[in-house]
Amino acid sequence: MSTLRPALTVVLLSLTGTACQPEFPVERHVLGPFRLAAMAVVDGLARAAIWSGDGPTHAEAPVLAWTADGDPLGEGFGVAVPPGTGRLGLTVTGPAGQRIVGSVGVADCAAALSVSRATLPTDGALSLAARQDWPETPVADGADRADLGVRLRAASTGFPQGPALRWMVAGTAATVLEVEDDAADLLAERVVFDGGELESRSPTGPALHHGLVLALGGDGCNRWQWWDVPFVQDGPFLAVGASRLPVLDDSLTDAVAAAPVVEAELHILDGVPHVAGLAAAADTAPDEEGGLACGDGSADLDLAWMWSGRCTRAELDGARVRLVVSP
Repeated sequence: MSTLRPALTVVLLSLTGTACQPEFPVERHVLGPFRLAAMAVVDGLARAAIWSGDGPTHAEAPVLAWTADGDPLGEGFGVAVPPGTGRLGLTVTGPAGQRIVGSVGVADCAAALSVSRATLPTDGALSLAARQDWPETPVADGADRADLGVRLRAASTGFPQGPALRWMVAGTAATVLEVEDDAADLLAERVVFDGGELESRSPTGPALHHGLVLALGGDGCNRWQWWDVPFVQDGPFLAVGASRLPVLDDSLTDAVAAAPVVEAELHILDGVPHVAGLAAAADTAPDEEGGLACGDGSADLDLAWMWSGRCTRAELDGARVRLVVSP
């Protein structure tokens, strides 16, 4: 029996000019090329999860054109959605001119999603029953040994009904396998199934893997969380939400780690964000404004701006930012 279950589509997607192309050119647990992964209205604003196709940052910002019940609504990120809207539409234009069209029902919900992680031994069988018996050890970041995998578990609140979860990972150097309704196992291996039977598995070595978990709550009450998981990599890592940012120097002291908000210098290396020069933020007032020009005026950097292309690599690289640290 295969442990891979097909993921449901969040929105109806089509690529213009390629009517015969399958909706998903890659296995559905793989993020794959440039992609509109999710849509929703959150706090009255139109939101979208857009995968760059080559990592957690974007070289160029995608162009977003929104509609409300078929009527033009506006362009950009965080566009206000009028009360009473029944359906939100979106056309995303990528840097190579590719266009992706999606739509989703509008739901009034105060849902939230978070991710925890635990390590587990992976030297046994990969059947669902076998993996359900793997012992878990809670961990802050990821796996520090090659014989360990990481179980990612999503906690959801505020959904009108229990959400269905969909897990996706970047590239093919890691494999994600659902294990329970709210959890999936991430393995730093290439795992191949053939007709539901395990054909091969091979380790891929140390890496910082990136992915997305999507919660479908019904009637458009969707939420998502981008995540990073390091495998056998030297730390330390700064925890910001479910992201893990490698620290390039020795500035992550105990005092800084205990601060709810930190200041840091961002460095984009091979498309991946790193931080240096960490210091506890002098002022954590929630109504403080400023921050990056590409953001929404908030003083604190929302990493969703990075993941979905609102802030590009060039705008982030070398910037001094404020980050809310995960407890």
